[in-house]
Amino acid sequence: MFDFSAGRAYVTVSSEKGTAEFTGKLQSSTSNISSISFTTNYENDERACLVDDVSVWTQTAPQYKIDIQAENAADGSPVDDAQITVKDAATGVEIAPVDGSYMLCEGSYTVTTSAEGFRTTEMPLELTPALTVPVVIPMTSSNDLIPATVTIRYRDEEGNQIKDDTVITDNIYVGDHFTVPEEYTYDFVKPNDSGKTDLYTFNESRSQTSAVLDENTVLTLEFNLREQYDYYEDFENYTIDEAAWENGDGDHSLTLECDKTDYLKYSCVSGSSVGSYTNINEIDCEGKTVKIEADLKFAPLNISGASQFSIGNTDPAFSGTKISYGFEGAAGHIIGFMHNGSKKTFTVNGIDIGTDFIGEWMHIEADADFAAEKVTIRLTTESGLSKVIEDADFCSSSVDPYIGSIYMRGGSGGGSVSADNIKIMITGDGVSTETEIP
Repeated sequence: MFDFSAGRAYVTVSSEKGTAEFTGKLQSSTSNISSISFTTNYENDERACLVDDVSVWTQTAPQYKIDIQAENAADGSPVDDAQITVKDAATGVEIAPVDGSYMLCEGSYTVTTSAEGFRTTEMPLELTPALTVPVVIPMTSSNDLIPATVTIRYRDEEGNQIKDDTVITDNIYVGDHFTVPEEYTYDFVKPNDSGKTDLYTFNESRSQTSAVLDENTVLTLEFNLREQYDYYEDFENYTIDEAAWENGDGDHSLTLECDKTDYLKYSCVSGSSVGSYTNINEIDCEGKTVKIEADLKFAPLNISGASQFSIGNTDPAFSGTKISYGFEGAAGHIIGFMHNGSKKTFTVNGIDIGTDFIGEWMHIEADADFAAEKVTIRLTTESGLSKVIEDADFCSSSVDPYIGSIYMRGGSGGGSVSADNIKIMITGDGVSTETEIP
């Protein structure tokens, strides 16, 4: 926010790691904005900045002198040592008092009051010319608070418990209006007794999400079984075990990174391309149709070697019997993606679809028909680029009818491949449906 009358600038920068606020003096004596410029010192595409949702608006309005006071809600006596904070609700910028009063324009604000022996209070303030002053904020003494407990239960549509209860006791009291925080309604997965993974999704219409609290309040959330996967990994609770990866020659970096959620990243940090594969629980696919989903990212665009990702048999082969040489011409790979920096190509099961897909996350969906050894692959990037490859051959000409490995290779020149949300599920059992005769 630029306050031209005061010659001050207020900047708030927020990310998933936190929020930082900066204030400073405007360097120009002008009182207008005529252009907006963006520059960067980075030449690496993977480190480029995305600038979006840029908007500029002006606010010119008279200021009102507003006095804000805190009082004991029980008897109306003043809370003399209360600390009062006023922030603009739109920008989050804190408004400093002037001689004990606040000079505010019409608009929305958030007022927070805190004092020893009292519960911290946060309330909205909508400033209009008709506002009665002073503004009085009632505060509740800690002696008048009765602690409350909220138990959140997770049930399926039949009322069965599908997750351990969550108990919340922090800073909640009898009489509070409580709403279940969003993070408790996220989809989740859990292994079932048959060795597969169930995906549950939140059913808001059949859940209790809010209540006025008594000392012990129980809220029940319903989740419905949406999918059942033969393999599922989103890397949120993943522990990297290097011993579980068969590594080729050369130095690599296998790390968990975070971009909204955790994901697995495999990078080349040596002069030659390097690869590794790990085994998953073997999935019998003989005569069946299998859906494979994953989020992948190949970067950067300019590398000298070839980065690869594949899903294949338990014991996949590699070019020249060397893991780091990649999957070209080798047996045991069902779907295979390769970014070849020297050839400026990006191939999916040997079909070049262009390098526009490099440098950003893409979601892939593959329907692998093990009876015909054909696969249809759909790709969609975050920016909306999409491609469908229909009835492609399996990546390898020789493939056994099961899935049991994930392969990642970083191309020389700093190439990397990242993976997240890998899901594998059998969707067809290979048995033809008999025609009903009425």
